[in-house]
Amino acid sequence: MEKQELELLESQLQERGYKQYFNSKYDNNAAYDYIKSFKDEDYDEIEYQVIYQVWDFERYRPGMGYGVSVVVLPATPFNLGRRDLLLDYRNKDLVQIDKIEQIAKRFYDFILEQDKLFL
Repeated sequence: MEKQELELLESQLQERGYKQYFNSKYDNNAAYDYIKSFKDEDYDEIEYQVIYQVWDFERYRPGMGYGVSVVVLPATPFNLGRRDLLLDYRNKDLVQIDKIEQIAKRFYDFILEQDKLFL
């Protein structure tokens, strides 16, 4: 990903309420994250988070550009373990934020259904 593409994606994320964090919350190797929490409308509890991780390959080799990956972290009961969805930065669909947020919601709903089997 070129710098101009990254800057466009970052401005779109900020417009949609994603917050930037320079100490990665998910992977210490990422340069920084953009994170948005999605809450249950009735109870104001976090259901899941979408994390856009930015990888700055320029700091290792000039001309390498930037990478982006997306992680979906559903809030699940501790006793059922953690289930994450990782979308690789090579996927050009990552810049379609609407599509990513739809995938995140469907993944969360799927995890909820699976959890009901074990609770």
